[in-house]
Amino acid sequence: MKISSKFLTGIVSKIIDKLVRKKLGVDVGVQINSVQATMQEGNTHLHLDVDADMKKEDLENLLKKAGIL
Repeated sequence: MKISSKFLTGIVSKIIDKLVRKKLGVDVGVQINSVQATMQEGNTHLHLDVDADMKKEDLENLLKKAGIL
């Protein structure tokens, strides 16, 4: 299954924007370019082509929450 229409990727992008803002408190502009899912032998492989924009402070916040900084 491949999702690459601007309409569907726009909807998924807005959903991810809201989820990241709600769960992590970070304002991120997410733009999904395409989504491709492949299912084989009970396993699913998901490939995302994503662009994201955020302030430097938000990136640092996100990395601290993840325990990287």
